[in-house]
Amino acid sequence: MKILYVDNRDPVRDKMINYLGIEGTGKSIYRADTSVSALDILQKENIDLLLLDEMTLEGDVLYLTSKVSSLKNRPIIILLTNSNPSYYYRVYESSNIDYFFDKYKDLITLKLFLGGLINSIITGEELKKNCC
Repeated sequence: MKILYVDNRDPVRDKMINYLGIEGTGKSIYRADTSVSALDILQKENIDLLLLDEMTLEGDVLYLTSKVSSLKNRPIIILLTNSNPSYYYRVYESSNIDYFFDKYKDLITLKLFLGGLINSIITGEELKKNCC
C-alpha cells in the first residue's frame, strides 16, 4: 500500500499523517510539497492513494489530476479542503478527484473513511497475491 500526501507545510503534513494513522505496517508514505514533486513520485511509484491539500496546490489541482488520469494505475484521489467540500466539488467536478473532505470539520470522518479504505485496498492486494 503506497500513499502520497501532498502538502507544502512539513509540520502540518506530518501531524496529519500521524493523526490519520496512515503510517505503519504494510504502508509506505511518500511526501511531496509541490505538484511537480508529486508528479515525479507518481511516475516512479505505483501509488494507491493520493491525498492532496487544496491550499498547497491552489491552481495546480486540475493540472495534477489531469496528469494522474493518464497513469497506468490511477490512485484514489482525495482532496483536503479548508472549507465546504461541496464548493470544491463544483469547482473540480470535471476532474478525477474521488473524494472531498474539509480537513477542519471532517477530520474524524476522514480518519474513519481512510481506515476502511486502506484496509480494503490492503485486503485486495493480499487476495491478488494469494490468488491463482
